[in-house]
Amino acid sequence: MYMQQWDLSLQRQIGKDWLVSASYVGNKAVHLRAAYEQNPAIYGPGATLGNTNQRRLLYQLNPAGGVYYSTITTMDDGVDTNYQALRLSAQHRFSHNFTVLSVYSYSHCLQNGEVIADRVILGTNTYQNPANRNADYGNCDADLRHNLVNSVVYQSPNFSGRATNLLLGNWQLSFLISAHGGFPFYPITGTDASLTGTGQDRPNVVGDPYVRNTNTLVWINARSFAANTPGTYGNAGYNSLTAPGFFDADANLTRFFPIRERHRIELRFEFFNALNHTNFNAPVNRLSSSTFGLIQSSGDPRILQFASKYSF
Repeated sequence: MYMQQWDLSLQRQIGKDWLVSASYVGNKAVHLRAAYEQNPAIYGPGATLGNTNQRRLLYQLNPAGGVYYSTITTMDDGVDTNYQALRLSAQHRFSHNFTVLSVYSYSHCLQNGEVIADRVILGTNTYQNPANRNADYGNCDADLRHNLVNSVVYQSPNFSGRATNLLLGNWQLSFLISAHGGFPFYPITGTDASLTGTGQDRPNVVGDPYVRNTNTLVWINARSFAANTPGTYGNAGYNSLTAPGFFDADANLTRFFPIRERHRIELRFEFFNALNHTNFNAPVNRLSSSTFGLIQSSGDPRILQFASKYSF
């Protein structure tokens, strides 16, 4: 395995405190490890789920010896990925009691197969078509077309009045705001319609798949897909669908109270998902399920956390 990386960046300072930059970032990974089924069942007249093992390749070649072999998962070092991104950033160095860092990325990651341990929907790493890795060419599992991250830190100043400074001085307030598009996912038929024994069948796309109604929790239109016919593979691409997007705002309020010399108390108030925004997970992707296309879960709600620490 090896990786090639390249980038081009343009930076400019504005005034004394601001730095803006625009960057092109690219990389290509070669010979990543995946796996495929080396002993698939061969489709033919009379093929059924019940005679899968009798139709496997080694059994067809030599029934006497092939009867002892079922699934054979074979390592494949032929997966390649490529990533291209435009990265824009603006940074305000810490002055006037605050600092800001904002980064936006417009990117695309593509691959011709998913690497080991990433494809877990049916507990296997094989391709839909064991004989054609490139038929799984599509978006990477971690592909995010739009990704925005903003960080702001404000430090309250020292006040001249002792009581005012004790209550309001030297507090540190920070915000982290993140927003990005949804991660890709793909539909599966949920049955071994291709009769290959791999169980990675994808359905056929017959219409516009998206509904995107978060009120009714219907994200994908089930009528836009049809199960692949026996002995065939569906035309739905790997990672061809996009899950709901993500937005999160976290906040942190911190203050150090010096006691004497090396002794001090730290107070921390942390707010995760401070706006209690609902971030929906990907919908059910199994066509054979009655809940196909429906959103069934979401991320964490607002979480508040308080901590104190005495250091000496």
